[in-house]
Amino acid sequence: MPDDARGIWSIELVDCAEIAQSYADNTAVLVTRMIDRAGAVVEITDCAPRFVHHGRLHQPMTIARRIKRLTGSPRVIVHLRPAFQYGRSRPTTTTGSHHIRYVGPDLTLRLTTDASITAVLEERPLFVEDTVTLLLGADETIPDPLAELGRSFVEETLAHTVMRPRPPRPAALVEPLTPRESEVLQLLAQGLPNKAIAERLRISDHTAKFHVNAILGKLGAQTRTEAIVHAARLGLVLL
Repeated sequence: MPDDARGIWSIELVDCAEIAQSYADNTAVLVTRMIDRAGAVVEITDCAPRFVHHGRLHQPMTIARRIKRLTGSPRVIVHLRPAFQYGRSRPTTTTGSHHIRYVGPDLTLRLTTDASITAVLEERPLFVEDTVTLLLGADETIPDPLAELGRSFVEETLAHTVMRPRPPRPAALVEPLTPRESEVLQLLAQGLPNKAIAERLRISDHTAKFHVNAILGKLGAQTRTEAIVHAARLGLVLL
């Protein structure tokens, strides 16, 4: 990982030998399995929580990541380096016993975790004894037991997605993407908004929006997230 890389949140298995990645059926819950050279295995589950709570759709501004040891003595390194203002600004950090605050010019993010705060900040290897939970979101204290909350976020998101009727979606593209649309799709997968895509490709905001809408149509998606998930399933992008 380059020292100057920013805008990333990756989890590296020390001495990794093999990686397999897939989505839970009909969901945007991503499951990654890593195996190191000694045969130790970890499973990482990522999701943006979305489920019905007290009769209303609950979508906290949170990304939940759970690292579970399956066998052996795996060690992982968490690389979390937020960037603000399209990468122009780096946050300052403050810490508590179980959290790190990333303070930007207009936004503060908080990582709450049961992993070693020092290991995360200094990107040192940490041993996964059972399950490590990481929740990145709004700068708010989490009063609930962290491991239980992370597990419920994943399980309830899976249950909600399975129960919710989904519109039919084509198994393949309605028509092939143009070379420019393919470029836009890769930037979409990086989470860039239309304005940043336009700046990166040196096109107008209107043209960027036109390409995004065309991509959604060809992928049979209603939202950018759906488009990226479907594109990943078709092998058009790698998440």
